[in-house]
Amino acid sequence: MTEEEELLAQQLYRVIQDQQRYSPRSEQARRFELGVSDLGTCAERTRRLLAGIPEEGDQDYLAAFVGTWVGAGFEAAVKAQHPEAILQATVSTEIQGFKYAYRVTGHPDIILPWGVIDGKTTNTPNMTETLGPNQQQLFQRHIYAKAAHEAGYFNLPLGEVKTANVWIDRSAQHKGLIVDMDTYNEQVVSDAALWLDDVYYAWERDEEARKEPPRSWCQVACGHFDDCRGLESDVSGLIDDPWEIAAIEQYKEALAMENKAKKLKEEAKETLIGVTGNTLTDQVRWISVNASTFTVTRQASQRLSITRLKKRS
Repeated sequence: MTEEEELLAQQLYRVIQDQQRYSPRSEQARRFELGVSDLGTCAERTRRLLAGIPEEGDQDYLAAFVGTWVGAGFEAAVKAQHPEAILQATVSTEIQGFKYAYRVTGHPDIILPWGVIDGKTTNTPNMTETLGPNQQQLFQRHIYAKAAHEAGYFNLPLGEVKTANVWIDRSAQHKGLIVDMDTYNEQVVSDAALWLDDVYYAWERDEEARKEPPRSWCQVACGHFDDCRGLESDVSGLIDDPWEIAAIEQYKEALAMENKAKKLKEEAKETLIGVTGNTLTDQVRWISVNASTFTVTRQASQRLSITRLKKRS
């Protein structure tokens, strides 16, 4: 980019950052108010919210910005086709933990006569389709269903209310939507309350709570990263995060497919030596490529290596 183009890019990027930084949800966090979406992501981050500890790190809000506006467009499209849909209603409910009852408030994306839909965006559609909703997403949609039912949005028993997550691929490469749906489950809401019990236990004692997400997620998404996990080593032991494990398996599967494709290609090429002509769909010919000599400087990079561990005898 030219200097002028770079300046414009920087100015507009700041506009995006500021728009998201001062959104109603961000303002709620700065007021240290607990919302439904805070449950289930990171116990330590929520403890710091309750303790009034401000985020100090520089967060990048681009993913949140894209998610917000894709979500708004999705909700508007649903409303146009289903006028009965209710968008971004304010609902509140009480969830009972072992020791305390907690009043939580949130805004379901879409309420329909049969249940609630919480829209999400993803940049890993294959893993999302494989793993489904995470803990935070399950907590959120089931609490929304309970709160919306108490507010009188459904003309059916709570046990028949549906809850759903709908994911849209941010790159638009995955054609179609990914949906995970079930009926309201009281156990999920109870689990959310017990999760909050753990947070409050740590908060009351002024001690750290569980740091649940992968460190890589915290570095990008959390303003507490520097003083919470910044001094932790990049090298870790056992990898147990389900998304990271799924990514490892996906990478291994892709490597296996790539190697198989190379073998198939070479076998086919051997069979077709000297063959030219047409099939009903394809033209086959051999093209001579002249020899050439050139110097290449390979840029420094990082290569991912995944090797199978030897079983201990």
